[in-house]
Amino acid sequence: MANEQQAENAKNSLNGTEFKGRTLNVDVAKPQTFNNRPKRH
Repeated sequence: MANEQQAENAKNSLNGTEFKGRTLNVDVAKPQTFNNRPKRH
């Protein structure tokens, strides 16, 4: 997006809309956190 306002408008206009039968949940991306514990299966 060119600026923060355009990004906010896009987020608000798409959040809750339906796409291919699924409801979109649009939010601001958050940094990924890494966990050093092994995954339990």
